[in-house]
Amino acid sequence: MPFPLEVLEKKILVCHISESVAIRIGPNYRQECAPLHLCNSPLVYVDQVKYLGILLLAACGFKCSFDRLKMKFNHCFNAIYHKSCNANSELVCVELMKSVCLPVLFGSFISIENCS
Repeated sequence: MPFPLEVLEKKILVCHISESVAIRIGPNYRQECAPLHLCNSPLVYVDQVKYLGILLLAACGFKCSFDRLKMKFNHCFNAIYHKSCNANSELVCVELMKSVCLPVLFGSFISIENCS
């Protein structure tokens, strides 16, 4: 149900036009669409949107990109491995990876699972 115009006019609901975009998902995602307007300003159509740390892509169906997430996971692991090389214990690395790196990776998977 759309918001009534008086709600937007009274600024009860604040719209951030500069941060608002639209993405097309479906079989005709490459086709031109009619312009969408929010508070009398047109929304820009984009090919990817970052939402809850996940990169959603314009495609024929629901599609996500986890490349950035994998890169963050590897960065966390490499930083921990470098700092703990003096510990001389694999258990230290494994426990640190479980507590620091895996939440970075699995946080987005949980949010996608809840959306499906």
